[in-house]
Amino acid sequence: MAIDLVDFAAQRKCDIGVIVSTDTDLRPPLENVLERFAGKVYVVTAAWRSGNSKRRLAIQSTNIWCHWLLRADYDLVADPTDYNARS
Repeated sequence: MAIDLVDFAAQRKCDIGVIVSTDTDLRPPLENVLERFAGKVYVVTAAWRSGNSKRRLAIQSTNIWCHWLLRADYDLVADPTDYNARS
């Protein structure tokens, strides 16, 4: 996802990048796109809001919009596939 975000921004394949994750490993590529393509690519995040978690992917000193998703939203897009299952 991180490589695609930077690659798509560099090749002007997107106007908006949406990161649906709270994984802090995605901060460096997010910062890269925000710095290199400011005004050309708009970046937002999305995160699951629950009673247990209200975390979101954020960059200090930058206001990145977060779309908060509820359990009902998750249920609509959940993938029940067990990718660890052997064929």
